Amino acid sequence: MNQERKYEDTFKVLPKWTAGRKLLLKKLEAATPLNRFIIKKIYSEYSKKGIWPAELARRSGVRYGTLSKFEVGRTETLSMKNIAKVANGLGMTVSEFFEGLEDEPGYSEYIDREKNLKQKC
Repeated sequence: MNQERKYEDTFKVLPKWTAGRKLLLKKLEAATPLNRFIIKKIYSEYSKKGIWPAELARRSGVRYGTLSKFEVGRTETLSMKNIAKVANGLGMTVSEFFEGLEDEPGYSEYIDREKNLKQKC
């Protein structure tokens, strides 16, 4: 499957000229299902609302650099505190932000794997 078609729901919200398109594709391929969901949700929600990442940073109180580094893979995770701020900046609750997570491909297997790792410790 063409990589861009695999993440078509995310790419359709990005202009064709977006410089970070290739970086985003690499990030999505390497990300855990949870991080992939968060990245896609952030992109799709700020695009639906017609705001840019800098505006989301301003509204949420999360530094633009923090959001940017997460989106392009320089940071592996966002803290729950920052996710809550981003959700608020998007006009959503944390519960609303995570709606649909269980439908993310590979998510249930990821959770099972994490549970097994914790049980072994």
